[in-house]
Amino acid sequence: MSSKNYPPNALEQASTVLAACKQIDPALTIGAITQETFSALITAAQASQAQITQLELQLLELRNQRDNQLTQLWDTTKRVRATVRGVYGDDSSEYSIVGGTRLSERKRAARRAVTPPAPPLT
Repeated sequence: MSSKNYPPNALEQASTVLAACKQIDPALTIGAITQETFSALITAAQASQAQITQLELQLLELRNQRDNQLTQLWDTTKRVRATVRGVYGDDSSEYSIVGGTRLSERKRAARRAVTPPAPPLT
């Protein structure tokens, strides 16, 4: 992600500058930029920010809804596999069809070599 060309508090700074300009001279212009133009830019940016905030809340709500649905789906998937395993057996082709690993295809546990403890330092 590239860095942005503005500080994170740009909207706050612009509002502060506009308020200061109005206090200094209500008719102050900076080149072709009037206080009304500057104020319109701030208002547009605030509206965009408010819309983004609203959409982020909607997105958060949708993500939570999706996560709940996927949790329920995963629980159901595990129950179906467990049922097929219980009905048809650990080594059945039916269990393999629903995504389980057949008992005969499972990797055997490797035994670890027991290493003697190191002699104490004297």
